Amino acid sequence: MTTSYTLEEVGKHATNKDCWIVIHNKVYDVTNYFELHPGGAEVLQEYGGLDATEPFEDASHSDSAWETMNTLIVGELAEEYRQADQVYYKTTHEHVEAAPILAKTSTAKRIKSVSSKVLALGLTGSLIYFGRPLLSTHWLSTDLLTNQLLRIRIGKTSKDFWYGYLSSVATISLLVTSAGYLAANKLSSGGGHGGPSLPARSKPTFRTLKKPSTITPPEAPILTTRSYRKFLLVRKKELSPNVYLLVFSLPSPTDVLPLPTGQHVSVMAEINGQSVSRSYTPISNYKDPGVIELVVKVYPTGLLTPHLGNLNVGDAVGFRGPIGAMKYKSGLSKRILMIAGGTGVTPMYQVIRAVCEDETDSTAVTLVYANNNLEDILMKEKLDAWAAAHPGKFSVSYVLVNPPNGWKDGAGFVSKEMIEQKLEGGLDTKVMLCGPPGMVKIMKTHLTDMGFPVPGAISKASDRVFVF
Repeated sequence: MTTSYTLEEVGKHATNKDCWIVIHNKVYDVTNYFELHPGGAEVLQEYGGLDATEPFEDASHSDSAWETMNTLIVGELAEEYRQADQVYYKTTHEHVEAAPILAKTSTAKRIKSVSSKVLALGLTGSLIYFGRPLLSTHWLSTDLLTNQLLRIRIGKTSKDFWYGYLSSVATISLLVTSAGYLAANKLSSGGGHGGPSLPARSKPTFRTLKKPSTITPPEAPILTTRSYRKFLLVRKKELSPNVYLLVFSLPSPTDVLPLPTGQHVSVMAEINGQSVSRSYTPISNYKDPGVIELVVKVYPTGLLTPHLGNLNVGDAVGFRGPIGAMKYKSGLSKRILMIAGGTGVTPMYQVIRAVCEDETDSTAVTLVYANNNLEDILMKEKLDAWAAAHPGKFSVSYVLVNPPNGWKDGAGFVSKEMIEQKLEGGLDTKVMLCGPPGMVKIMKTHLTDMGFPVPGAISKASDRVFVF
């Protein structure tokens, strides 16, 4: 029997040595999962003793993650504490055998055709019966009609019987014909079953079966949040030492990446029999049909990045998404300060591009971009071009740990004083952070000291300080 817990009981397990969370009204003990969680232990700790359904679903976990979670279930919420569970849609695709294809023949035409045949029979009978006086004086006798048309042996049966028989046939035929034509005309005018009149091309139809056929199932969506779909590498370019631009093809040259600005994708590859994944923000968007473009820095001690760095054109890796809480739209904030380090500039690049390419977006964006060396700066030409073309919208400052001689921009590390200078007293500014964990941690401390709210372990788009 499943054990039930109240929220108060779950709330007692909220430490790093004893951590329970609730997801979809089920209770999980995640204490021993801290070190294995891809998002880090602090994410689990923040929701210790609480309902984590919404942030768990926002992170778009894979099927394998759900399988792991199933091993951690310790019970469920008591009935009086359960929330109405929201259904999170998971796309599935099945090959369905089609119903037989139908050839359409007009019902009215078929009825009229049958009625015409009945009418012919009725007229023949009427002619014989009512034209009997004429036939008796004409060369065509009733005996001849009886023998040649009916081709039956009447023996000693009275001729009056056959006249009566044909008279009945004539009468019935005329009645059936009249009814058939009335029904056909009613159907032709769309009045069948009391329904409204239909256009000529939409008349009710009578269907006849032909041989079965198979309908091609609808194409799979370009991306789904729960399962990976493989795309081929079509172009590879080294941007700087150990940093590559990887361009993957979508299924069709006209396909558009269904990724809201600011969200990212999970990239997965099989390495030594193990599935390894990591999140990346593409620098391409809906204006780049047919491709997904990633900027990847290779870390020698990493698991996935060396594999990505060694990819050849024609190799494939898996993608799923969209993932992430940020969905940038014009009007999110009047001013945005971005602080990025290394490849952490890629989500910033997405938002900057959206702002600069939208003439109606009046958001003012400032980017502080930190790197070790000048050659480590990614997409510098594009960033400088945007700053020159949109001086009222976008500005960028570079900070280098090892600046070259004559360097006129920032040197060393991003400091609290640099942040204050860029904010210019505008504490209503929204701040976005992305970079190495150590750098992000220090930036959080600086911002908190300046009066910004403490960022949570899982960011929300509405947060004053948003961490990608």
